[in-house]
Amino acid sequence: MDLIADHHQNQNLNSQWLSHQLHLSSISVESAFMHCRGRSCAMAIQAYRLSRLFEGITCQPSLPLTLQVANCGFDSLEISDRSE
Repeated sequence: MDLIADHHQNQNLNSQWLSHQLHLSSISVESAFMHCRGRSCAMAIQAYRLSRLFEGITCQPSLPLTLQVANCGFDSLEISDRSE
């Protein structure tokens, strides 16, 4: 997920952006995620962002939580709390 790591602060990160970067169709990207990761691209991005948030909170607990949330690509703290 290095491509995602380089672009993790973009709130518009989604399967369409990823498919454009990889020169694949959105359907191909979604199929690859389901086959290889057992989850949709959106779910994988959400899990990645939550993992980055946990890492940031653990490594830099003095940074404001709202900044940590924004650094991971979430629009708000409320959105980061909706892990489905």
